[in-house]
This record gives sequence, structure tokens and C-alpha cells, in this order.
Amino acid sequence: MTVSFDLKPLNPHIGTRVEGIYVSKPIDDATADALQAALIEHLVLVFPEQDLTEDDQIAFAARFGPLSRHFRPDTLRTDGKPAANPSVMMITNERRDGKPVGYLPDGESYFHTDSCFTETPQRAVCLYALELPSTGGDTIFASACRLLDTLPETIRARLSGRTAVNCYEFGVTIKQVDKFDRSKWPHFRHPAIAHDERDGRDYLYVNELMTEEIEGLSEAENRETLDSIFDHIRNSPDSYWHLWQPGDLVLWDNRRALHARVDFPADEPRKLRRVPIADDRPVVMAGS
Repeated sequence: MTVSFDLKPLNPHIGTRVEGIYVSKPIDDATADALQAALIEHLVLVFPEQDLTEDDQIAFAARFGPLSRHFRPDTLRTDGKPAANPSVMMITNERRDGKPVGYLPDGESYFHTDSCFTETPQRAVCLYALELPSTGGDTIFASACRLLDTLPETIRARLSGRTAVNCYEFGVTIKQVDKFDRSKWPHFRHPAIAHDERDGRDYLYVNELMTEEIEGLSEAENRETLDSIFDHIRNSPDSYWHLWQPGDLVLWDNRRALHARVDFPADEPRKLRRVPIADDRPVVMAGS
């Protein structure tokens, strides 16, 4: 049976609240298609007041495509063992014997898109809030489509037709070096300005945490260009700031919605469960 739901936009450029649907219950193809269309349009879907087991969340995420996995090596896990389910990542500041038991445990995180250091970055991410601190830990979402539309024309022209190198050192949330060591950490080249064939929109595919170089520019031009882009992303007035509540499920278009995390008290629990959705298509250069 098709489930009716209401969309209440949270921002003119990104994000909508989805009301009237509880995703712990199976949804039919028509409902899944309608939610898929809403995701393509709004980039971020917020489902409040959900009560989800891990299996519930996995089943819901799978309606949007094949599940992906997390890329952090098992050797970097606290126990050094493979994850019970490689599609599930616990983002938590819990510690055992002084060591983190989850991923990305503490503090602020720069704007980024997940897995842009791989050949086919994840299409979407499904994140569910279990425990939250009394303050902070919010997620800021920015539309890469809107960021491109408002990018200064000189910078946009400089990026046109060029590729960007993305690299990531697992576990880092605030980058304190110009470049990660590419001999040790995964990296991949993608168009700096990309195109999405689903709705025809172009988008900026550059982010502060992982994008290190625009190919074809000098070192000085790179630094100037990237600093300008990062300032543009950080200072955008068009972002959506999500203040998490327990039971919130947020699904976002990972390629076109950048996200960042606000700092929070290290001595208060913050625990969210992440399930990613895969995409076997490459990032397509705009105008190609």
C-alpha cells in the first residue's frame, strides 16, 4: 500500500522534513519512488521521531539502491577485527579502555562529501541518531548545486573542464596539512564541476577536508583557488543547520550535499548509526 506523506521544506535550497511516514514499516515501490524524487530535488530528507533497529535502517536504505560499505581498514578498528556488518558504521565517541570504539568520535568536522577519494563515490547516506550531547554535534548541509550557482565567475571559469584530486587520511576531521600522504592514503580524481543526469543540474565537487589540488593550476593558483572555494562554502548563507534529536533519520544525496559537523562536549555521549548507498556510475564532468 502506498504511504502518503508531507514534505515541509527546511531551506529554500536544501533540506525538507518528511512527515507522516514511519520507515520501520515496509514501503512499496510507489512510495520509494516518491521519496527518491524528493531526495533528488531537496538533497536532504529529515524523518523525525523514528524508532529503528539496525535491520530496519538497512531495509529502508536498500530501497534507494545497493548498500555500500565503510572504507576504514579493519586494522584501524579498536579490536582490529572486521565489522559485523561492513555496511554499518557507528559514529560515536564511546571509548573502551581509553580507545574509541566507533568512527569519527570527537569534535568539529570540515565540510566534505563522503568517499570522494574512491572511483565511484557513494550516492547517498542514511544516518540515524541514537544518543546526543546536550549541546553541539549538529550537522550543517550545503547544496553543491547552489554553491556552484553562487560561485564567483572567475573561480568557476578556472575550474571549468578541470579535475580535482581528493585524498583522505582515515579518522581526520580537521585538516592540518596542505596534503595527505598519497603513498599511504586513498585518493582519486573527479571533475571539479560535475553534472547529474537525473535532473540536469551541475554542481561543485570540491570540499575542504579532502580536495587537495585542481589539476593544471600552478601551486599558487591552487592555493588561491581552493582557499576562495573553501571560504565560499563555509560562509554560504544558504546552508541548512540540522539540530539532531534522538530518533531523527536523515538521508542525503552524498555527491551533491556537502556536510560538516559542529564541535560538542567530549565527555557527553554522541552516537549515530550510518548506512551508505552505493553508486556504480562515475562522477560526470559538466559540459562533457
